Amino acid sequence: MRVLVLNNPHASGSGRLPKAVLIRALERAGHDVRYRSIRKPGWKRKLNRTKRVVVVVGGDGTVAQIAAALAKRDGSAPPLVVIPAGKSNNIARALGLPTTLDDIVRGLDSDRQTRLALGVARGPWGKAPFVESAGIGPFASLLNAVIPRQHAAIAYLRRAFLAASPRAMDVRADGEDLSGEYLAAHVLNIGAIGPRLELARDADPTDEWLDLLLITERDRSAVAAYFAARAAGKQALCPIATHRARRIHIRSWPARDDGYVDDAPWPDERRPQTGAVRIKVEARIAVLLP
Repeated sequence: MRVLVLNNPHASGSGRLPKAVLIRALERAGHDVRYRSIRKPGWKRKLNRTKRVVVVVGGDGTVAQIAAALAKRDGSAPPLVVIPAGKSNNIARALGLPTTLDDIVRGLDSDRQTRLALGVARGPWGKAPFVESAGIGPFASLLNAVIPRQHAAIAYLRRAFLAASPRAMDVRADGEDLSGEYLAAHVLNIGAIGPRLELARDADPTDEWLDLLLITERDRSAVAAYFAARAAGKQALCPIATHRARRIHIRSWPARDDGYVDDAPWPDERRPQTGAVRIKVEARIAVLLP
């Protein structure tokens, strides 16, 4: 098989893989390999032109970035293979993918595929694709914090939720009016976000449905207890049910600090106005299942 490896050598997970290890494993299995680091210029141009199977090595942010680039190619995009190398690897886990290099390389010739959905948030500032989630609330503050350990990140998020103030949001899901005052609104394409926080256990990353999680003031103590359990390393389920919808409208989306798409604030601080945001799944890309 002809493959293009796109590697994030700065991935923060324990599964981080050096260039030589990746190339050797793939070539020993008989694959024709081309390699690019996403930390060096030129990889986007190579990705936009390649007909090779794309093997992405990195965490959720890297996987989402490559998936969004492939989605722009419409029907001409080659399939994607994910070698998870981040701390959380929520996307790979949601798709039920193998986690070790040997298992993935052995199954690379499999003809089994699925379709990974990508949501798109559209607002006055433009559009932003996402694979994990987009939303408003304290989770955005976690994106600006440098916290190396997952349990510490969850504890940080718990404190942020306890300190958060509810805000009025005009929310509609497939036309149903869900407007009210909320601490947070999360539109989820997969079940877990950030430091492996399971917020929508029935989410399906391959369909055209999204899961909307709305957290109210009366939910604060239950959500804080859930975060506390997860920060302590215990198994726990999110106590708030989600709304399944294909099209979600939220107004007013904050222009600074509290809005995010996947692992980045959205919009950035150069965009001063608030506005209405429309969210739906707009693309799906092929993913090989080794």
